[in-house]
Amino acid sequence: MLQRIVLINDKYGGFGGTEEYINSLARLLDPLGYETSIIYGKKYPKNFSNPLIREFRLPFLKERYAKAKPYELAKLCGYINKIRPDIVYIHNIFDYRIITAIRKAHLGKIIWYCHDHFFYCLTELKVFNDRQYELPLGKHCITNIQAGRCIERYPLRDLNLNEIFLERKKLLESSSLFDEIVVISKYMESNLIKNEVPKEKINLVPRQVYIPEKIERKEEGKNILYVGRVVKEKGVDHLIKALEFIYCNVKLTIVGSGDAGYIEKCRFLAKALKGKKKGLEIIFTGQKSHREVFEFYKKASVVAIPSLWPEPFGVVAAESLAHEVPVVAYNVGGIDTIIKDGETGLLAEPRNIKELGEKIGYLCSNKEESRKMGKNGRKFVKLKFDPQKHVDAILRLFS
Repeated sequence: MLQRIVLINDKYGGFGGTEEYINSLARLLDPLGYETSIIYGKKYPKNFSNPLIREFRLPFLKERYAKAKPYELAKLCGYINKIRPDIVYIHNIFDYRIITAIRKAHLGKIIWYCHDHFFYCLTELKVFNDRQYELPLGKHCITNIQAGRCIERYPLRDLNLNEIFLERKKLLESSSLFDEIVVISKYMESNLIKNEVPKEKINLVPRQVYIPEKIERKEEGKNILYVGRVVKEKGVDHLIKALEFIYCNVKLTIVGSGDAGYIEKCRFLAKALKGKKKGLEIIFTGQKSHREVFEFYKKASVVAIPSLWPEPFGVVAAESLAHEVPVVAYNVGGIDTIIKDGETGLLAEPRNIKELGEKIGYLCSNKEESRKMGKNGRKFVKLKFDPQKHVDAILRLFS
């Protein structure tokens, strides 16, 4: 019998990890008799389409800090009534009013996938400028932002922080309206429990990862690869500084776009370091498609993940291992879900630039050990994160 699922997200298309997940899930569910629809706020590129997904656009869903108006909620409920889904699967939705309206409009099962820290962190990043941050959402968050202690994804100090705090508390409380909650790392599970989300609703589900059937390695020399947003919380400046502690000629390729001011800072650091270290190459490629990124994996000796913020999971780490490329990363957040220190890569103490550089250099200089970790990593990803395992787990929640 045909089953209908509607996904609700702020964005649709080729934006990032959530949008890639949505398209991947539709492909996996289609052969199983599921009809997939999406209600979203913004699409990029504008001509993007997936023949397996019916589209319904509501621009107000794209706003992170807007308060949905009654007529907007009525439109949303109208679409839900039109689709008549068996399952509502919510992703990046940031307004408790929307969740409350969906619960009133839909008597069936509602599932929420908690992708990041938005529900319980005002800055969304859960990290100080100088160290990690582990406390749950509270009034202290306002004080820390006002004092400039937090790395901020978006400028917050000029906004009404008390109002944002109250909105976020209500959003967190609205999690009680979900029938099931999906997380993809024990770290994310622990954060929700710490913030008093009902433990019995939380389900640790293996994230699906694209695993190429065949591995085609084209490694040339000692190539270090970074893939991701080029922003402060991702620690790209740490990675560039870490090259000073690598005592062989290497090439660093930085794939991704981000904050223009921060990218300029990283380019300045790169230029200064290249002036001191002869034979060092540092290349900024800008944004690339998933298909293009996979070509970079083929040529990489090691993938570096110098994140300062606690990564909820680490999709880049999993993709790297799927391509038999070992990973060196700061040990933050859920990254240890993927990187088993000494087996599938190497973990460095967060913000220890010297240790990060030395461990990257070790894998660049010890090819046999590097290949062994890469092969271990691919086996691990195939065992734990095969797409079918994710679908099986999601279907159990659907039933």
